[in-house]
Amino acid sequence: PADDAPDDDAPDDDAPAKPLPRSTAHRVEVRSSRPSTAVDAHRAAESVHVLVVDQDTPPSTSVADALQAVPGVSVRRLGGRLDPSFVRIRGATARQVAVFVDGMPLNAFGASAVDLSELALFAFDRIAVYRGFAPAHLGSSSVGGAVNLITDPERSVPITGSAGTGSWTQRTAQLTGGLSGDLPGGVVGQVRGFVGYASTAGDYAAFSHNGTLYSAADDTVAPRSNNHAQRVSGHVGLHARGARFEASLWDLVGGLDGGVPGAYYTRTTDARFANASNVLHGRLTLHPAPWATVEAGLGWQARWELFQDPLGEIGTGTQDQRGGFHGLSANVSAEFRPQPWFSLRPGARLDASQYAAEDLNQPEGATAARRVAPQFQLDARLLPWGDRLELRGTIGLLVLVDQREDEPARDALVDALPGFALAFRPWEFLTLRGSVARGVRPPSFLELFGDRGSTHGNPDLLPESSVQIDAGLRLMGEPHRMVGGAIEVGGFLIDTADFIVFVPTAQRVAVPINLGATRMAGVEAQVEGRLLEHVDVSVGLTAFGESTILEGAPGLVGNRVPNVPTWQVDAGLAAFHGDVVRLAWRFSYTSGTFDSPSNFFEQAPRPLHDLSLRVQPGPLWPWIHVEVTNVANTITASQYRNPHRPREDDRTLVALQDVRGHPLPGRGVMVTLGWSPDPPALRRHALAQQQGSAP
Repeated sequence: PADDAPDDDAPDDDAPAKPLPRSTAHRVEVRSSRPSTAVDAHRAAESVHVLVVDQDTPPSTSVADALQAVPGVSVRRLGGRLDPSFVRIRGATARQVAVFVDGMPLNAFGASAVDLSELALFAFDRIAVYRGFAPAHLGSSSVGGAVNLITDPERSVPITGSAGTGSWTQRTAQLTGGLSGDLPGGVVGQVRGFVGYASTAGDYAAFSHNGTLYSAADDTVAPRSNNHAQRVSGHVGLHARGARFEASLWDLVGGLDGGVPGAYYTRTTDARFANASNVLHGRLTLHPAPWATVEAGLGWQARWELFQDPLGEIGTGTQDQRGGFHGLSANVSAEFRPQPWFSLRPGARLDASQYAAEDLNQPEGATAARRVAPQFQLDARLLPWGDRLELRGTIGLLVLVDQREDEPARDALVDALPGFALAFRPWEFLTLRGSVARGVRPPSFLELFGDRGSTHGNPDLLPESSVQIDAGLRLMGEPHRMVGGAIEVGGFLIDTADFIVFVPTAQRVAVPINLGATRMAGVEAQVEGRLLEHVDVSVGLTAFGESTILEGAPGLVGNRVPNVPTWQVDAGLAAFHGDVVRLAWRFSYTSGTFDSPSNFFEQAPRPLHDLSLRVQPGPLWPWIHVEVTNVANTITASQYRNPHRPREDDRTLVALQDVRGHPLPGRGVMVTLGWSPDPPALRRHALAQQQGSAP
């Protein structure tokens, strides 16, 4: 879906798109083969981080906001609330990161860059972020890691409603809830749902140099125009569990409609983008014996898009285009545990998709591109020293065929994808871990066949491939009842071959090419803890020691890989008293990045502060949440005109932005009021009263 979304390396100013505010502290969880709580993630052999969505998560938090707090993860945004945002892991592009919903791929094999703004965070219970090596049930083939948005079928979901309003005419409303109970035959059943609405005028104040970077005479600050948007989303799930089986069926729907603002110095009035999507997935898990598990899943994804630019404000290309995407994903696997110290998990999956784009101003009609990709995996887990040493090995075989309508099929891609990970736990509080894995990303439909407009296709593109190595240690414990937490430190090295970038061939027209080879290397660190039973603290750091183009066109070798920050820091501090009050502060800093392989223009660093306050006087009372994002109202920065020859007397004022021409918003305020007739606090309150009255 959204294959026409702006690519991470597309040329300047021809990508219509959008970002979102950031937010406060999230707590972490972990489990062994599929981490689900902080304890599991601490013990996992993969480099995995699990974010939990709970009442402490500020209501305006987006999926992008939550991911931004994970070390090694950065998010590229194209504006304010409901504007497109895309995830990057350890410098990988958005298409190189696989995004899943409960194991169902949204962009199988890098078919597109998933727009995170279209996913409502509170429809899910947690997010697992795999940096590098990913488990076999997620395909094990991505170049840049994987993000899995997860709903917990066994979680009790009380009915909760909320509504909010804020700066730039922001409006939100959402309702979640679930029911569970006993069914005939000893089966436990559950139904849960989510429905949400969000809208914004998006008219925040934005700085513009009006296309004259070297002159300050015409610099202005004006409201962002044509940046309105509204989104509706829904998620319903059914789950049943018996003695020897589990079954689930869920459906995720969404729709978005809004303006496309274009670059800040070419303001638009009528450009518009709309989409609607539906993702349906079912899974059946059988336990035929204590030592065996069989699992099968089947999913279908559909997406429809409409882009209209009647006045040609965005630039060359199709000005009235309609697109449709359909994808089928099926998988089957079995896990055998003949001994407590050994398990084997063979599996197979099939992903098939079709994308058809139609220029409504042309008589030819829609052209369809199709992809069929069977994949086979084998995952083995060995515990040769009890629970102290875990060895994980995976091997995948990918076969992929692309074909455009009325053209012969391209040569099939056949590739082997091995991976290995280990975890050594000399003590329960310490885990030493490491992994090495190979990934591959075939070119997308857009890169192969173009869009008959601003992007020309290149059928000779080679697939991107990578080798990733990482290692680290984790400490976790509670040395005193007043102090507890976790520390993780690690390093990584990623070599990518045949890296795909877009290069301009004419004004606002680009073609994808294989740039050559790149290398990313750096360190990640995170500290999370609870102090004095009333304070949460978290600090995350990512530092790239190397982010270099090793091979490519003359003049590019030795340059930094575009859109990769040298430094990224995210820190949070929250003080709370039970569920009554919680005051949180978050600071994030992202160093400047180059926006193209030429390294001619460097985006300004972004230091941002956020504050939030949640108050609920009692378990039966409504709660109120007040958030202030970008407290200092930082929208501009002084930047060197020539980053290769920095001189203090040669600076210019630029807007804070991730993509050139799309400024980020300044200070924003959001107030949300909510209530639940059966919140967790009420259950704890009732239990405390019960225990207090016991003899």
